[in-house]
Amino acid sequence: MPVATCPANGLGEGLMALGEQGGVFGRVEEQLRRYLALLTKWNRVYNLTAITDPQQMITYHLLDSLAIAAPLDVLLARTQDARVLDAGSGAGLPGIPLAIARPAWQLTLLDGNSKKTAFMVQAAADDLGMDQAEFRRTNFVRDDDFPHRTPFGFLTDSGQYGKCLDVGLEAIGYQDFLRQKADA
Repeated sequence: MPVATCPANGLGEGLMALGEQGGVFGRVEEQLRRYLALLTKWNRVYNLTAITDPQQMITYHLLDSLAIAAPLDVLLARTQDARVLDAGSGAGLPGIPLAIARPAWQLTLLDGNSKKTAFMVQAAADDLGMDQAEFRRTNFVRDDDFPHRTPFGFLTDSGQYGKCLDVGLEAIGYQDFLRQKADA
């Protein structure tokens, strides 16, 4: 689906309701529209998310992901650097929308599924030009390649990684933890 035909009903209003406005508002909205178009296109072939209607994706994926941005601003202001770990990111949620809205944050997005990790790399790194996000195909609990000693200021958990709370708390340096339920 070309970016120009990506439905945007409610996106601008939702962003304003979440406080995403000011000089970067137009850039954020345009990038989110591009990400939504990519997600819709890839989802038809790879079944990245159960939600297939782009209008519902705005509410249940984009805006839900960004609902934690303002509280995270407060939490991350207390840390040395704004590093966020998104465990079980799936199709890049909430990590990619957060990276779009907060380009100063460093994000690490993890998922054990190859096709979902490939989508995240294609969508974020290649098509959206994000360089502050790192993508890893890893199980988080079993893989030794994950940098458990790297401190993160925050950890999101989409649900399927709930069993690894202790490892997650170690990964973020026992700072702040929020468990975000996501519709998979």
